[in-house]
Amino acid sequence: MKKIIIAGIISVVLMVNAKAVELIHINHETFDQLQSLEYESYDSGYAIWQAGDIELFLSENENFSVGVWKAKVGEESMDTPYPYNTLMLIQKGQIETVDSSGDKSVYKAGEGFMTPKGWTGTFSITKDLEIIYIYDGFVATENDPSIDLNNIAKNNYNENAISMTLSRKQFEREDEQSLLAKEELTFTNKDESFQIGTWSASAGSVPAKWPYDEFMYVLKGSIEMTDANGKVLVINPNEGVVVPKDWEGVFSVLETVVK
Repeated sequence: MKKIIIAGIISVVLMVNAKAVELIHINHETFDQLQSLEYESYDSGYAIWQAGDIELFLSENENFSVGVWKAKVGEESMDTPYPYNTLMLIQKGQIETVDSSGDKSVYKAGEGFMTPKGWTGTFSITKDLEIIYIYDGFVATENDPSIDLNNIAKNNYNENAISMTLSRKQFEREDEQSLLAKEELTFTNKDESFQIGTWSASAGSVPAKWPYDEFMYVLKGSIEMTDANGKVLVINPNEGVVVPKDWEGVFSVLETVVK
């Protein structure tokens, strides 16, 4: 299962090394590396961009990818249905979209949005861009034909909107071994192999073995992950982590977290 969580944490499923069970930390050092790259011509299938890319994770079936990308100002007309499900988390710059109904949306640093498979419209980078991307569907993916693609694409993943949505929910435990938490599922593809959601939990620790690849992005609070060898990784606000399937260790919420 691929899962994305946003609510204190934004989560996405990804893989850089199909055999690895090491956590992949995405932080300012990742973007320092991205910024050091030279811009090159990149053909998206709709336009030629001046861009730079670092793929950080590719799932074993090569269907799900996570990475960081930068691009100069430009525009593309997506006049044929978009072939993937893509979540973009903007770290720098600004994007404007105009959907097939003519509705315009603007997304800036600190915000995220999804382009679902099948969407058509205009995609513009209006300020030089740096993002974290999550792709589903390099091999295949299918969405429920009844969903409104334009409404999904208008959903703005930002801290205020996520916190407001989660504030309407109560903290609960799935069982005695789980954290006190609440969540909101915001998107799933047809077979539920790729999901996006938001999640919040109060402080606590639980042993864990990850059943799927997941990407998490922390909006508020901090998470500590300690693997079976005692190696510790702390994920702070505005940082992400890729958790590959079968990672095993202790998952700790140091203070109330939203992802």
